[in-house]
Parts: sequence; C-alpha cells; structure tokens
Amino acid sequence: MISTRIVRIGMIYPAAGRSEKEFEKLAPEGVEVHITRIKFGHEDKSQLLEMENHLDDAADLLSQAGVDIILFNCTTGSLVKGYRYDRKLISKMEKRTGIPSMTRATAALMALKHLGSTRISLVTAYPQEITDMEVKFLNRNGIEVIRSKGANISDPYKQARKEPSFWFNFSLRNFAKNSDGLFISCAGIRVV
Repeated sequence: MISTRIVRIGMIYPAAGRSEKEFEKLAPEGVEVHITRIKFGHEDKSQLLEMENHLDDAADLLSQAGVDIILFNCTTGSLVKGYRYDRKLISKMEKRTGIPSMTRATAALMALKHLGSTRISLVTAYPQEITDMEVKFLNRNGIEVIRSKGANISDPYKQARKEPSFWFNFSLRNFAKNSDGLFISCAGIRVV
C-alpha cells in the first residue's frame, strides 16, 4: 500500500477576514489548510502595524498543529513597514517555531517574478493610502506598477461581501494595456 503524505499549510489570517474558504478551494489534493486568527479589525496603518504584536501567539498555535509551513496571510500586514519587512516577519516566525514560513507579500513577489510580470496593474480592496504603500513596496522590490487603483474599502466584512463579479469588472476597468500582469491584492476578497 502506497501512503500519500498530506502537506499541511498553517495560515495566520486576520480576525475580521471572511474569505479563508478561498484558500481551501485552491488547495490541491493532498494539501490541508489549517487556519488561526490574528487580531485585526479594519484596513488602516495602525491596525496593520499592531498585527506584528500578535504574530508569535498565532505562529505558536499553528506549530502545535504540526503544520509543514506557516503563512502570514495578510498582504498589507506583511508590507506595512516597507521594503524587507516581509523578510523580517518570515525570520521572526521561523525563529519562533522552527517551521519554514512565508508572508503573503513575499509570495506575491515570488509569483509575479516567476510569471515574468515586472510591469503590472495593481487593484486592491484598500483605501488609497494603503494602496500607495503597496505600490511603493512593489516598486522597491523591482515590480513597476503602471496603474493602481484601490476600491477604498477598509472594512474586511465589506471587502468579503463584494461579489467576485465586482472584482472582475473592477480589474478590467483598471488594467493598463501596457502592463504585463495584473495583481489583485487582498487576502480578504472572493476572487477564486
């Protein structure tokens, strides 16, 4: 009898987020997603900065579940302090748990580079101040943002309530034809 190993992804997800089922839909056969929450109420800089104070506790909980990797799954929470902040959070989680770790911002950079997307259009669920912060982070990491537009939604409940068709149409309206990729940014929206 051949035994198939199950890979277990531990996901740290913002407490007010409502779209974690999106990740279960994306998980291929043999991959389980285990979720724990981190304190977070709405999309503003002070709330995003506060999440780091709760990261150790969330990582500890996932390490007790025996996960193979830990993902801090909040795009702006993993880039709020700018260039290389994502790497600092990865180091912090790995040092704390001994488990390989990743952030949403780092994973996005890796995916864009893997696809060869270096001049992109960016659409987000966020207020413009937060969208601008993400543009700066992407630019510093070698991804040129040709056009960016935030939907100006700071409430995670409202972000998740938007139908996937809203994000599809919002993306089409804000895609620059001279970009070589589209990044729809926010782990709290339904786009799968």
